[in-house]
Amino acid sequence: MTWRIYIANELTEARLSKILLELNGHEEAEIILPNRAEYRELVSSDTTVEIYWNETLVFQGLLMSVEYYFNYL
Repeated sequence: MTWRIYIANELTEARLSKILLELNGHEEAEIILPNRAEYRELVSSDTTVEIYWNETLVFQGLLMSVEYYFNYL
């Protein structure tokens, strides 16, 4: 069983940090990506994110913000 994270319909090497589900319906996911040129380009605009557990879609939303670190985004 594995997590698969797609950004702009591309399978990525992202790792799932957490998914937050609030009572008012707000959902938020935190993912970690390697800090490489192709991922910096992907996260530069509001694009779609889909997170699957095996074949089940568990999160779908927009990539809205990014924090840049030396080794990861």
